[in-house]
Amino acid sequence: MVTSKNPHWLANVLDKPYDRVSWLITHNAFNNAPDIRQNIDPNQHYGIQDQLTDGVRALMLDIHPLDGGLRVQHGESHGSSYADLCELLGRIKTFLDNHPNEIVTLYCESYGDIATDLEETFKGKGPGTSDFTGRIDWNVFPYLYHRPKPRHGHEAVDRHKWPTIRDLLGSNQRLVVFRELHKTKSTAPFDALDWYLDQWEYTCESPWNMRNWDDLQENTTNIPGRGKHGAPIFTLYHQPSGTTGGSAGFASSANLDEYLYARSMIAWKLTGKRPSPAVDFYRAGDQMPARINTLDTCERLNNLKEVHGQLKFGSHLFGQTVHVRNVENTQFASRAYGLNLSKYGTKEPAQDVKVYNTFSFPLVPGETVNYKFELQGFEFKPDHISVSDFSKDVNIDVHVRKL
Repeated sequence: MVTSKNPHWLANVLDKPYDRVSWLITHNAFNNAPDIRQNIDPNQHYGIQDQLTDGVRALMLDIHPLDGGLRVQHGESHGSSYADLCELLGRIKTFLDNHPNEIVTLYCESYGDIATDLEETFKGKGPGTSDFTGRIDWNVFPYLYHRPKPRHGHEAVDRHKWPTIRDLLGSNQRLVVFRELHKTKSTAPFDALDWYLDQWEYTCESPWNMRNWDDLQENTTNIPGRGKHGAPIFTLYHQPSGTTGGSAGFASSANLDEYLYARSMIAWKLTGKRPSPAVDFYRAGDQMPARINTLDTCERLNNLKEVHGQLKFGSHLFGQTVHVRNVENTQFASRAYGLNLSKYGTKEPAQDVKVYNTFSFPLVPGETVNYKFELQGFEFKPDHISVSDFSKDVNIDVHVRKL
């Protein structure tokens, strides 16, 4: 990612679709002491501007209606611990203006029936914004990625077909926004916003409600959590806290590159989905000021080749779980990565892996792993795949028929 050794990391993934890139996500990115004064329980040490400058490209936000405007605020009873959404969008717009080859993603929890106010605010207008008029420009609408209209008869395929990074940069649609709705009477006004993408249509995630190392261990094998299992984008939560905010002490150990990388790789193999880790205190645990461990982890993930394919089957198989059994190298957690995860409180994962429509597996240099597809009553061709250190991305179609 954007570290001192590689300031232009996107150049390495230009021809990959958006959903085949691992992005570092800052959990409750807005909930930081620099941006929210009187903050009582932060999740990040650095403000949005510093996060973007450092190389973070995916931000989690909570959006609430407050005092006639829209605010980012953690929880609903933190009094004056909030910031104006328009001010945050202004920082994002400034970054996108000054960095034409960068893409930013927002994961928004939005509360209440605020669809109209959201669109107005993202257009640089909106209620409750008089304090900022003429002082900052927060019109990010020209940068928004708009959901393309699916072709008739190809809706299921087109809905989850993402453009490449190169295409997004070329179209200047460099701000991708996902939504998670709370306390709304109807989703229809939000559905009408073709840029406010339904998070649970496009993404799935590991459980977020972790409190300690034991929960982190459990949620490395108990995945995915929320969202459609067939969704192409996978968020790996990596931020146990034990409080309403985050735990910097926990993050200083959990965010170490070797541990985060190993857990990400296990999750990738268990789900058949490329992970994007979501972390608290993204700079906690840095071993030297010029290196950001969490960003280095994502860079390592993005530098790996992958075997990527799609299960071809009729509607009679939709909604069922296809198992992938790792039939070789069952001790991959310790052997492939040279790391004994038991000292971090994480067990070796089970061998059965749940895979749905599409699958992705990492190709680790020097490692060969055989996967066997299994589902009672169905035949797969090929029935197993062997992945190793290929020189380019590999696409394998696995066809299945009912016996």
